[in-house]
Amino acid sequence: MSSPKREDIYFCSMRNILLLLLILITACKQEGKKKLHQVVEGNWFVLYPDDNLLTAKQDEIYAEIQDSITDLKCLKLISFKEGGVFTQLDSVANRGKWGTKDNEYVIISDGGNGFESFKALFSSYSEDDSVLKITETVKTKGENLRFVWNLKRLESGERAKLFDDKMNNWRNKPAAPETDEQLRKRLSEMLLFYSAYFKLISEESSYFMPMRVFLPMKYYQHAIGMKDFKADSKFVSFFYSEEQAEMAYRLLTATIKGSDFDEVKGGKSYTREYSQMLKIMAKTLVP
Repeated sequence: MSSPKREDIYFCSMRNILLLLLILITACKQEGKKKLHQVVEGNWFVLYPDDNLLTAKQDEIYAEIQDSITDLKCLKLISFKEGGVFTQLDSVANRGKWGTKDNEYVIISDGGNGFESFKALFSSYSEDDSVLKITETVKTKGENLRFVWNLKRLESGERAKLFDDKMNNWRNKPAAPETDEQLRKRLSEMLLFYSAYFKLISEESSYFMPMRVFLPMKYYQHAIGMKDFKADSKFVSFFYSEEQAEMAYRLLTATIKGSDFDEVKGGKSYTREYSQMLKIMAKTLVP
Protein backbone atom coordinates (compact mmCIF):
# COMPACT_ATOMS: atom_id res chain seq x y z
CA MET A 1 0.00 0.00 0.00
CA SER A 2 1.56 3.32 -1.09
CA SER A 3 2.14 6.12 1.43
CA PRO A 4 0.18 9.39 0.98
CA LYS A 5 1.83 12.00 -1.17
CA ARG A 6 3.10 15.24 0.36
CA GLU A 7 0.61 17.18 -1.77
CA ASP A 8 -2.30 15.14 -0.37
CA ILE A 9 -1.14 15.73 3.20
CA TYR A 10 -0.79 19.45 2.51
CA PHE A 11 -4.27 19.60 0.94
CA CYS A 12 -5.87 17.81 3.91
CA SER A 13 -4.11 20.12 6.36
CA MET A 14 -5.24 23.23 4.52
CA ARG A 15 -8.79 21.89 4.30
CA ASN A 16 -8.82 21.25 8.06
CA ILE A 17 -7.50 24.74 8.73
CA LEU A 18 -10.17 26.28 6.50
CA LEU A 19 -12.89 24.26 8.22
CA LEU A 20 -11.58 25.39 11.59
CA LEU A 21 -11.58 29.02 10.45
CA LEU A 22 -15.17 28.69 9.20
CA ILE A 23 -16.22 27.21 12.53
CA LEU A 24 -14.49 30.01 14.43
CA ILE A 25 -16.04 32.71 12.22
CA THR A 26 -19.52 31.21 12.66
CA ALA A 27 -19.01 30.95 16.41
CA CYS A 28 -17.86 34.58 16.58
CA LYS A 29 -20.92 35.74 14.66
CA GLN A 30 -23.23 33.80 16.95
CA GLU A 31 -21.45 35.15 20.00
CA GLY A 32 -21.72 38.67 18.61
CA LYS A 33 -25.47 38.28 18.19
CA LYS A 34 -25.75 36.96 21.71
CA LYS A 35 -23.82 39.94 23.05
CA LEU A 36 -25.97 42.43 21.16
CA HIS A 37 -29.14 40.85 22.53
CA GLN A 38 -27.71 40.89 26.04
CA VAL A 39 -26.71 44.54 25.73
CA VAL A 40 -30.14 45.65 24.58
CA GLU A 41 -32.19 43.47 26.97
CA GLY A 42 -33.06 45.34 30.16
CA ASN A 43 -34.51 48.60 31.47
CA TRP A 44 -33.59 51.96 29.96
CA PHE A 45 -34.09 55.70 30.35
CA VAL A 46 -34.28 57.54 27.01
CA LEU A 47 -32.08 60.59 27.49
CA TYR A 48 -31.87 62.61 24.26
CA PRO A 49 -31.08 62.35 20.53
CA ASP A 50 -27.89 63.65 18.91
CA ASP A 51 -28.85 64.90 15.46
CA ASN A 52 -26.58 63.93 12.58
CA LEU A 53 -27.72 66.44 9.96
CA LEU A 54 -25.78 66.99 6.76
CA THR A 55 -27.40 69.90 4.92
CA ALA A 56 -29.09 73.22 5.55
CA LYS A 57 -32.34 71.71 4.29
CA GLN A 58 -32.13 68.94 6.90
CA ASP A 59 -31.50 71.58 9.60
CA GLU A 60 -34.62 73.42 8.48
CA ILE A 61 -36.76 70.28 8.52
CA TYR A 62 -35.42 69.24 11.92
CA ALA A 63 -36.32 72.65 13.37
CA GLU A 64 -39.94 71.97 12.36
CA ILE A 65 -40.16 68.45 13.86
CA GLN A 66 -37.78 68.71 16.82
CA ASP A 67 -40.52 69.18 19.42
CA SER A 68 -42.54 66.24 18.14
CA ILE A 69 -39.46 63.99 18.08
CA THR A 70 -38.66 64.99 21.67
CA ASP A 71 -42.26 64.54 22.83
CA LEU A 72 -42.43 61.03 21.37
CA LYS A 73 -39.43 59.47 23.11
CA CYS A 74 -37.34 61.68 25.40
CA LEU A 75 -37.23 60.96 29.16
CA LYS A 76 -39.31 57.81 28.80
CA LEU A 77 -38.75 54.63 30.79
CA ILE A 78 -38.70 51.60 28.48
CA SER A 79 -37.97 47.88 28.82
CA PHE A 80 -36.59 45.31 26.42
CA LYS A 81 -37.81 42.24 28.24
CA GLU A 82 -36.83 38.60 28.00
CA GLY A 83 -38.78 36.76 25.33
CA GLY A 84 -38.93 39.75 22.97
CA VAL A 85 -41.51 41.79 24.90
CA PHE A 86 -41.18 45.59 24.75
CA THR A 87 -42.93 47.96 27.15
CA GLN A 88 -42.90 51.63 28.07
CA LEU A 89 -44.23 52.72 31.45
CA ASP A 90 -46.31 55.56 30.02
CA SER A 91 -48.23 53.05 27.90
CA VAL A 92 -48.94 50.12 30.19
CA ALA A 93 -51.56 48.70 27.84
CA ASN A 94 -48.99 48.34 25.08
CA ARG A 95 -46.92 45.18 25.08
CA GLY A 96 -44.97 45.40 21.88
CA LYS A 97 -42.29 43.18 20.42
CA TRP A 98 -38.57 43.75 20.02
CA GLY A 99 -35.64 41.96 18.50
CA THR A 100 -32.34 42.41 16.69
CA LYS A 101 -31.54 41.86 13.03
CA ASP A 102 -28.20 40.89 11.47
CA ASN A 103 -26.42 41.81 14.70
CA GLU A 104 -26.84 45.45 13.64
CA TYR A 105 -30.40 46.65 14.12
CA VAL A 106 -32.74 47.03 17.09
CA ILE A 107 -36.36 46.67 15.97
CA ILE A 108 -39.58 47.44 17.90
CA SER A 109 -43.15 46.93 16.73
CA ASP A 110 -46.45 47.89 18.39
CA GLY A 111 -44.55 49.43 21.31
CA GLY A 112 -46.90 52.33 21.99
CA ASN A 113 -46.58 56.05 21.28
CA GLY A 114 -43.18 56.78 19.73
CA PHE A 115 -42.32 53.11 19.29
CA GLU A 116 -45.12 51.82 17.07
CA SER A 117 -42.63 50.96 14.32
CA PHE A 118 -39.06 51.66 15.35
CA LYS A 119 -35.82 50.53 13.72
CA ALA A 120 -32.39 51.78 14.74
CA LEU A 121 -28.82 50.84 13.92
CA PHE A 122 -26.76 49.73 16.91
CA SER A 123 -23.92 52.24 17.25
CA SER A 124 -22.17 51.62 20.58
CA TYR A 125 -22.47 50.69 24.21
CA SER A 126 -20.23 52.12 26.94
CA GLU A 127 -19.64 49.92 29.97
CA ASP A 128 -18.25 52.95 31.83
CA ASP A 129 -21.43 55.02 31.84
CA SER A 130 -23.95 52.33 30.75
CA VAL A 131 -25.08 54.40 27.75
CA LEU A 132 -26.40 52.71 24.63
CA LYS A 133 -26.36 54.62 21.33
CA ILE A 134 -28.67 53.57 18.50
CA THR A 135 -29.21 55.51 15.27
CA GLU A 136 -32.72 56.00 13.91
CA THR A 137 -33.32 57.24 10.37
CA VAL A 138 -36.49 59.30 9.96
CA LYS A 139 -37.69 59.83 6.41
CA THR A 140 -39.58 63.09 5.97
CA LYS A 141 -40.04 65.63 3.18
CA GLY A 142 -37.71 63.71 0.89
CA GLU A 143 -34.85 63.69 3.39
CA ASN A 144 -33.32 61.03 5.65
CA LEU A 145 -32.73 62.56 9.07
CA ARG A 146 -30.52 60.57 11.42
CA PHE A 147 -30.90 60.69 15.19
CA VAL A 148 -28.50 58.98 17.56
CA TRP A 149 -30.58 58.10 20.61
CA ASN A 150 -28.78 57.93 23.95
CA LEU A 151 -30.26 55.40 26.39
CA LYS A 152 -29.14 54.95 30.00
CA ARG A 153 -29.30 51.45 31.47
CA LEU A 154 -31.13 51.31 34.82
CA GLU A 155 -30.04 48.15 36.59
CA SER A 156 -29.60 48.84 40.29
CA GLY A 157 -30.80 50.89 43.24
CA GLU A 158 -33.90 53.05 43.46
CA ARG A 159 -33.83 53.81 39.75
CA ALA A 160 -34.24 50.14 38.86
CA LYS A 161 -37.24 49.89 41.21
CA LEU A 162 -39.10 52.31 38.93
CA PHE A 163 -39.93 49.25 36.80
CA ASP A 164 -41.16 47.04 39.66
CA ASP A 165 -44.82 46.02 39.60
CA LYS A 166 -45.17 47.16 43.22
CA MET A 167 -43.85 50.61 42.34
CA ASN A 168 -46.40 50.87 39.51
CA ASN A 169 -49.43 49.40 41.25
CA TRP A 170 -51.13 52.82 41.21
CA ARG A 171 -51.44 52.54 37.41
CA ASN A 172 -54.00 49.73 37.78
CA LYS A 173 -57.44 51.31 37.68
CA PRO A 174 -59.63 50.15 40.62
CA ALA A 175 -62.68 48.00 39.90
CA ALA A 176 -64.76 49.79 42.56
CA PRO A 177 -64.85 53.14 44.40
CA GLU A 178 -62.05 53.51 46.93
CA THR A 179 -62.22 54.66 50.54
CA ASP A 180 -60.36 57.72 51.76
CA GLU A 181 -57.61 55.46 53.07
CA GLN A 182 -57.30 53.67 49.71
CA LEU A 183 -57.20 56.96 47.81
CA ARG A 184 -54.45 58.18 50.10
CA LYS A 185 -52.46 55.01 49.49
CA ARG A 186 -52.85 55.29 45.70
CA LEU A 187 -51.77 58.94 45.76
CA SER A 188 -48.85 58.13 48.04
CA GLU A 189 -47.68 55.46 45.58
CA MET A 190 -47.91 57.95 42.71
CA LEU A 191 -45.92 60.53 44.63
CA LEU A 192 -43.20 58.04 45.57
CA PHE A 193 -42.89 56.88 41.96
CA TYR A 194 -42.50 60.41 40.62
CA SER A 195 -40.17 61.29 43.48
CA ALA A 196 -37.86 58.52 42.27
CA TYR A 197 -38.38 59.65 38.67
CA PHE A 198 -37.40 63.25 39.45
CA LYS A 199 -34.35 62.00 41.35
CA LEU A 200 -33.32 60.04 38.26
CA ILE A 201 -33.75 63.15 36.11
CA SER A 202 -31.66 65.21 38.52
CA GLU A 203 -28.83 62.68 38.17
CA GLU A 204 -29.00 61.95 34.43
CA SER A 205 -30.66 64.83 32.57
CA SER A 206 -30.14 68.55 32.16
CA TYR A 207 -33.86 69.11 31.51
CA PHE A 208 -37.25 67.64 32.36
CA MET A 209 -40.64 67.41 30.65
CA PRO A 210 -43.73 68.10 32.84
CA MET A 211 -45.84 66.12 30.35
CA ARG A 212 -44.10 62.93 31.54
CA VAL A 213 -45.55 63.43 35.05
CA PHE A 214 -49.26 62.60 35.37
CA LEU A 215 -49.77 64.48 38.64
CA PRO A 216 -51.95 67.64 38.29
CA MET A 217 -49.12 69.91 39.45
CA LYS A 218 -47.18 72.97 38.36
CA TYR A 219 -43.41 73.18 38.81
CA TYR A 220 -41.71 76.44 39.70
CA GLN A 221 -38.28 77.52 40.84
CA HIS A 222 -37.95 75.93 44.31
CA ALA A 223 -41.71 75.29 44.56
CA ILE A 224 -44.64 73.22 43.33
CA GLY A 225 -48.35 74.02 43.05
CA MET A 226 -51.60 72.61 41.72
CA LYS A 227 -53.06 72.90 38.23
CA ASP A 228 -56.79 73.32 37.69
CA PHE A 229 -58.68 70.04 37.77
CA LYS A 230 -59.47 68.71 34.27
CA ALA A 231 -61.78 65.78 33.68
CA ASP A 232 -59.93 64.73 30.51
CA SER A 233 -56.46 64.67 32.12
CA LYS A 234 -54.37 61.51 32.35
CA PHE A 235 -54.51 61.81 36.14
CA VAL A 236 -58.27 61.08 36.13
CA SER A 237 -57.75 57.78 34.26
CA PHE A 238 -56.08 56.17 37.28
CA PHE A 239 -59.21 56.40 39.42
CA TYR A 240 -62.53 54.60 39.41
CA SER A 241 -64.47 57.69 38.33
CA GLU A 242 -64.20 61.42 37.75
CA GLU A 243 -65.75 61.95 41.19
CA GLN A 244 -63.06 59.80 42.81
CA ALA A 245 -60.38 61.67 40.88
CA GLU A 246 -61.74 64.99 42.20
CA MET A 247 -61.56 63.60 45.73
CA ALA A 248 -57.93 62.64 45.10
CA TYR A 249 -57.25 66.09 43.64
CA ARG A 250 -58.58 67.74 46.79
CA LEU A 251 -56.44 65.45 48.92
CA LEU A 252 -53.35 66.48 46.95
CA THR A 253 -54.23 70.16 47.29
CA ALA A 254 -54.59 69.81 51.06
CA THR A 255 -51.37 67.80 51.22
CA ILE A 256 -49.31 70.50 49.53
CA LYS A 257 -50.66 73.06 51.98
CA GLY A 258 -50.12 70.77 54.95
CA SER A 259 -46.59 69.58 54.15
CA ASP A 260 -43.44 71.07 55.64
CA PHE A 261 -40.87 71.71 52.92
CA ASP A 262 -38.45 73.74 55.05
CA GLU A 263 -35.81 70.99 55.02
CA VAL A 264 -35.80 70.61 51.22
CA LYS A 265 -32.35 71.19 49.78
CA GLY A 266 -31.67 70.89 46.08
CA GLY A 267 -29.14 73.60 45.39
CA LYS A 268 -29.38 74.54 41.73
CA SER A 269 -31.28 71.36 40.85
CA TYR A 270 -35.01 72.04 40.83
CA THR A 271 -35.76 68.41 39.97
CA ARG A 272 -33.88 67.25 43.07
CA GLU A 273 -36.09 69.57 45.11
CA TYR A 274 -39.24 68.25 43.43
CA SER A 275 -38.13 64.73 44.31
CA GLN A 276 -37.81 65.63 47.98
CA MET A 277 -41.11 67.53 48.03
CA LEU A 278 -43.08 64.64 46.54
CA LYS A 279 -41.57 62.21 49.04
CA ILE A 280 -42.56 64.53 51.90
CA MET A 281 -46.10 64.73 50.52
CA ALA A 282 -46.29 60.94 50.31
CA LYS A 283 -45.44 60.69 54.00
CA THR A 284 -47.96 63.40 54.84
CA LEU A 285 -50.69 61.39 53.09
CA VAL A 286 -49.71 58.05 54.63
CA PRO A 287 -47.64 58.68 57.78
